[in-house]
Amino acid sequence: MKLYFEVLEDFDFKIAIEQSNSKWTVVGMPAKIEAQTEETKNVIQASKDRYKTDMLSEQKDFEKSLTLLEAEVKSFSAFDDLNDVDEVNLLSQSVLRKLEEADKAAQLFNSREGLFDVEMTDYEALSRIKKNFEPYFNLWDTANTWLKSSGEWLNGEFLELDPEACEAQVETNLNTISKVSEAERGGGRVEEDEHTNHY
Repeated sequence: MKLYFEVLEDFDFKIAIEQSNSKWTVVGMPAKIEAQTEETKNVIQASKDRYKTDMLSEQKDFEKSLTLLEAEVKSFSAFDDLNDVDEVNLLSQSVLRKLEEADKAAQLFNSREGLFDVEMTDYEALSRIKKNFEPYFNLWDTANTWLKSSGEWLNGEFLELDPEACEAQVETNLNTISKVSEAERGGGRVEEDEHTNHY
């Protein structure tokens, strides 16, 4: 288009005002695009900064929630009455869900850190909490399963029992209890590092 107008001007051809306006619009377009590009870059950077600030704030809240979760896991050492199995099993299921959610949140934070090109946070505390919780969960889940199953075996119709399922259940329970006992003997109650309770 620029060449077109240059040829017309060389021959002193009168150009209509609309065409002249079109010419100057085209001539000014690169500068306009550059200004708009710069403005868009600034908006994107401002959004990126805001998202990063939000992420850092959420991570601080997440680390506080891990401290509370660790305290909740440690509280399981106080439970020792089999009569409380229903209540403690429900509590252990709740903590398990919280740990699963925390695991997803940690993965999400790590993926966001990748987007912001920052060093990924090592959520070692979460791994430790999960490791400490596992024997408690296995103990109370197995106790709950055993009491329910044994009740069915003792009070149900004898001919309706599935001997293979009973045997498999007993073996699974024995293996789980054996592992819990090993963890207990190995000091696996609640692992604490030098930075006890702090991440």
